[in-house]
Amino acid sequence: MASPCKKPICKASWPRPRAAWLALLSAAAMLLGGCDGGLALVPVSGVVTLDGKPVADAGVLFSPVEGGPPATGGTDANGAFELRTNNRP
Repeated sequence: MASPCKKPICKASWPRPRAAWLALLSAAAMLLGGCDGGLALVPVSGVVTLDGKPVADAGVLFSPVEGGPPATGGTDANGAFELRTNNRP
């Protein structure tokens, strides 16, 4: 049985290697650089206690009431934490 395709795939129909690399590098730069829309991030840290004693291995979440990205972190053995937004301090 003959193939329904009359012409073989032409190399010119595929994206050019230089254009493909440029697209890949552009996407990587956007992902690695982050697109935070100009948010001014400030460092936030503290200590979580319960009944005056540090709380170890607790999750900490800050979710802004006015909107915006949340900040997350976790406590260490001393209850200390540092929050991060989009994996940035």
